[in-house]
Amino acid sequence: MAAATSSAGRQLLPSYKQHTSVDDRAGVIVDIEVVTGEESDFARMAERLEALEVTLGRRPGTVTADKAYGIGKVYKLLSDREIAAVIPPRPNTRPGNAKGFPMERFRYDALHDIVRCPRKQLMTPRSATKAGRWFRAGADACRACPLRAQCIPDGGPTRRVHITEHYVEVLRARRKRLAWGAAENHLYSRHRWWVEGAHGLAKTLHGMARAARRGLENMKIQALLTATAINLKRLAKAFLLALIHALLTAVLKARNEQTIAT
Repeated sequence: MAAATSSAGRQLLPSYKQHTSVDDRAGVIVDIEVVTGEESDFARMAERLEALEVTLGRRPGTVTADKAYGIGKVYKLLSDREIAAVIPPRPNTRPGNAKGFPMERFRYDALHDIVRCPRKQLMTPRSATKAGRWFRAGADACRACPLRAQCIPDGGPTRRVHITEHYVEVLRARRKRLAWGAAENHLYSRHRWWVEGAHGLAKTLHGMARAARRGLENMKIQALLTATAINLKRLAKAFLLALIHALLTAVLKARNEQTIAT
């Protein structure tokens, strides 16, 4: 168990995190994994995809997820497996007091591994981080640039930008997001309905808002039992609807036969 919170407005509490995969057609929960709250949302993505393939007996054609998964690493992972991603990319957020041109004004050339600033000046990689690399322009170019005041108004010597890992995949995902049509929006709407609905149902009606027992393995047992209960309810509902449909069909058929005989 690890202390975690999903927003600044919520109290920091010991917690677990549950990854849930739901079949879009029937709403059946097909995979669950429980981890400590300190893990990132996408840390188990590759592992869960492999587990899904084992469970389903085939590779899913499309994967939907919320913005927490909208990063280059996830898009690359799905692309390598030839799985379509209906995942909105994370916004290119900047601090409210950030100054200078936004990231969209800089162009990354993946082939030559360089960045061009709004004045087409060359920016080259200088230092690496866990998430990517910093690209910096030459001091002479920035010193003579007429856009210096707008680009680096804090008085720094040069402007630098951070290019995250798999940045090209993120750019591609942003272009695809702008081109989403009715089909993609429908799938994403169903994602929110099925997956977030499953989490809400588990918390409000099945006690998943709190851990019944301590320990990660005990939490996994609780999550699996809860998913089983939800799936049984959905199975019962599907069976009842099928039974009603069969009865109505039989009644209509009998009425039609009676009318013909009369």
